[in-house]
Amino acid sequence: RTRGTIAWTGWRAFLNSVINFSIVPVYWFFPPLFMVYLSLPVLSLLVQNRKILWYMTVLAFASCSVFPFVCTALGLTYWGSFAFPMMGGYLLFAVLGYLLHTTELSRLQRSAIYVLGILGAAVRYFHTVIFSVREGAINKLTWEYTNWPTILLAAAIFVFIKYACDYPIFRNEKFIRLIKWLSGASFGIYLIHVLVIDRIYIVVFGRYIKRMVAAIRRVCGLFCRSAACKGIAEDPVCRQIFVSIKIYTVRIAELTVRFRPKG
Repeated sequence: RTRGTIAWTGWRAFLNSVINFSIVPVYWFFPPLFMVYLSLPVLSLLVQNRKILWYMTVLAFASCSVFPFVCTALGLTYWGSFAFPMMGGYLLFAVLGYLLHTTELSRLQRSAIYVLGILGAAVRYFHTVIFSVREGAINKLTWEYTNWPTILLAAAIFVFIKYACDYPIFRNEKFIRLIKWLSGASFGIYLIHVLVIDRIYIVVFGRYIKRMVAAIRRVCGLFCRSAACKGIAEDPVCRQIFVSIKIYTVRIAELTVRFRPKG
């Protein structure tokens, strides 16, 4: 039975959509985010042992970000057997963000990180262009969130924002109030931005701004990833998580009522 744009095929399909976030795909990040937060109590026991944290970070970066990329680039089949099991997935962002936040970096170290970030961005762009033209289809090898170009770029943006706060303009009282206000609204805006954009796209602009919307999403996605790295390092923002859960629960409830079969 079909109503609107969603076909009801039974509770099993509905639960599968909820578990895999196919109803509102932009919320895919909730499960890995929750798992990262559940890992923090364990990682907090290693706060005093920074050498171990750096060891875990380097090993995870090499085995989970660089090695799979190299294997794919060389056309090798890789099943993830060499991935560092103690810090897989997006946990690397949390630990790296914490280490960068709590480490005082020299000007030379910051410059090296910026160069690596620029390198990551350049590799991502030129690799996509060159291999997409060569293959006749978009090559998304460097688009993965956990690939090394993305991690280097996120780290560079994170460090830049951290030390940019030392400039006088960022210490202005009005500017600080503005940033706090934007910070409190940013996560909520991210939660509903796809619904709003889709509504504007359907009702007002139609097909003419599809490419512009896609470009805006990519830019916002990059910002959100780097901002999430900073947020995990500084504050778990539990209040926002619970608000997010509430919003998503209400959304699922509305869909359940709307598309429940009669009789």
